[in-house]
Amino acid sequence: MTDYQSHAYNVNAAIEMLQNVDGETMEEIIRGVGMEDQMLRQLIMTMPLETIYELLEERGLLELGEADDDDDKIELYPKLLIQNHEKEKTSNYN
Repeated sequence: MTDYQSHAYNVNAAIEMLQNVDGETMEEIIRGVGMEDQMLRQLIMTMPLETIYELLEERGLLELGEADDDDDKIELYPKLLIQNHEKEKTSNYN
């Protein structure tokens, strides 16, 4: 068996083994092998921006509290996250 065939076999075996794993277990596996940041980056880079903003709004709902009816805050949340990140990045370089 060539290296390529061996790799393909191992990948297929891993996929087969993980086929029915729930989301929390998969997250634990990804964290356990140290791939959390890389997986996040790969998914973000291939995901439509609309989906990313929807997820950020959902995160905003969780952090701001779903009982909070201030739709403006929830709508602005993704923009605030980006602004905060830019400020932190700038302050880390100074």
